[in-house]
Amino acid sequence: MTTPDPSRRSRQIHVPVNATEFTEIEAHAAKAGLGKAAFLRNLGVGHAPPAAIDQTQIDRLWKVNADLGRLGGLLKWWLSDEGKLAASQVPRGRLETVLNDLRVTQQHLRRAIDALHT
Repeated sequence: MTTPDPSRRSRQIHVPVNATEFTEIEAHAAKAGLGKAAFLRNLGVGHAPPAAIDQTQIDRLWKVNADLGRLGGLLKWWLSDEGKLAASQVPRGRLETVLNDLRVTQQHLRRAIDALHT
C-alpha cells in the first residue's frame, strides 16, 4: 500500500463568482503569468502575486534599442563620407550632436529595460 503524498493538492474550494468577478480574476491571473487556480491559491495563502512584466513589451524596447544602434551606424557611415556630408548641407556638428543624442537615448533605454528585470 502506498502512502499519500502530503504535498499533492487534492482538496478543492468552490467559490461562486459572477461574470465580472470571473473576468477580473482571469485578467489579474494573466497579468501575474499564472492560471486562475494558482493565482487564487497564492492570494489565499498570503503570497503576493509576482510582478507582471510583459515580455512582449520588453522585446519591443530591445528592438527600438537595436534600431537606434542601426541609425547611429548609418550616421557614422554618412559622417565618414565627406562627399555625401557636403552634398547634404547638414553641418557636421549637428549630425554629431544627433549621433551623441542617440547614444544617450540608448543608454537610458538599456537602463530602463534592466530596471524592469529587477
